[in-house]
Amino acid sequence: MRLVGKAQSEPLEVTPELIAALESKHPPDGPLNRTHLSSSGPAPVFEHVIFDAIGGSDIKKAAKSTRGGCGPSGMSDDLWSRMLCSRAFAREGDNLSNTLARVTRRMCTELIDPSTISSLVSCRLIGLNKNPGVRP
Repeated sequence: MRLVGKAQSEPLEVTPELIAALESKHPPDGPLNRTHLSSSGPAPVFEHVIFDAIGGSDIKKAAKSTRGGCGPSGMSDDLWSRMLCSRAFAREGDNLSNTLARVTRRMCTELIDPSTISSLVSCRLIGLNKNPGVRP
């Protein structure tokens, strides 16, 4: 069920014109150039203990306040909120939120090989009708 006033964009039918419009908005990927990651010198170093406080309750809180379209998973904000916060998925929701918290802590404290998280950073190019225009 959607709340009144909560806007949502519908995916558009895939056509050659739509694909061309989306591709024009996204340049082709290339090799990683580390100079693009930080223009102000080396990346700041944080003590790992800062991220130890990230827990399942933080993930649930973020899910409740997130609004927008699908991310890399292809699931809507409503579905994430339902899976993580609904009583219908009590134990499973807790397990999922705690697992997402562990992944988040790991991504904040360890160097992760980009090839292992390619699905999180890839471009899926799903056209959304923004009346007028299209947006990925």
